Amino acid sequence: MNINRQIVWTLALLSLAATTASAQRSRSAGQPAFDVASVKVNRSGDLNMTVEPPGGGRFTARNIGVRNVIFEAYQVGKDQLFGGPAWVVSDRFDILARAEQNASREEIRAMLRTLLADRFKLSVHKEKRNLPIYTLLLDRKDGKLGPQLRPTSDCDQAPNSSQANPSSVSANEPPPCGFLVAMKIRGTTLPQLARYLMPFTDRPVQDRTSLTGRFHVELEWAPAQMGAPNAPQLQDKPSIFVALQEQLGLKLVADRAPFDVLVIDHIDHPTPD
Repeated sequence: MNINRQIVWTLALLSLAATTASAQRSRSAGQPAFDVASVKVNRSGDLNMTVEPPGGGRFTARNIGVRNVIFEAYQVGKDQLFGGPAWVVSDRFDILARAEQNASREEIRAMLRTLLADRFKLSVHKEKRNLPIYTLLLDRKDGKLGPQLRPTSDCDQAPNSSQANPSSVSANEPPPCGFLVAMKIRGTTLPQLARYLMPFTDRPVQDRTSLTGRFHVELEWAPAQMGAPNAPQLQDKPSIFVALQEQLGLKLVADRAPFDVLVIDHIDHPTPD
């Protein structure tokens, strides 16, 4: 082995040891953590971001802004995150993280919160602010639902969607209850549906339908029109606002209300691997 390869190999071992030691310290403090995690600056200048669906105890993202990692870790929308320097949006990173065992999506989110605290020194607090929101309501006065919102009882005893592991579902099986697959949701509640809609609108969504129980949902709309109530139709698909009315018998109404937000108190550029 020549001297250059030996140096590279030694540095790789030191990097792995450092990341593993960081995870061990986090676990010893009672915090869930990945066993191995790598965070590297991406200087490609590419505008595209790739995030593999969390599953199997892994989180893999390339060319991602730390703001997007915070969105996933804390389950907040773009209008629910405040504070932080400009590089939180502009700088990009490659993040490869792995736990020894399979983990649910919620467990992976908890590990991401630990990773953000360990590597980016992130500290945050929650508060309520009066924000523009959308209220999810029944569209018809008689309460009739749309053809693609169907009550169901086959998920009443199912585990919470945060415990579902989509990697364990075969192609011939239905998705886990409450797990979002494209625009098909099996066995979801209306508050969960409101949360699912938030990334596709320009503001938070609150459920005020008063509908209880679980539902199967199928919703199709033109992706280019997300957050544009009066946009013309594209590719024979309606806007998300029209789709909700026609397909689910629901509607989004602009409103203002106190809403939980996340405020960045402190964040640093990540410590090197």
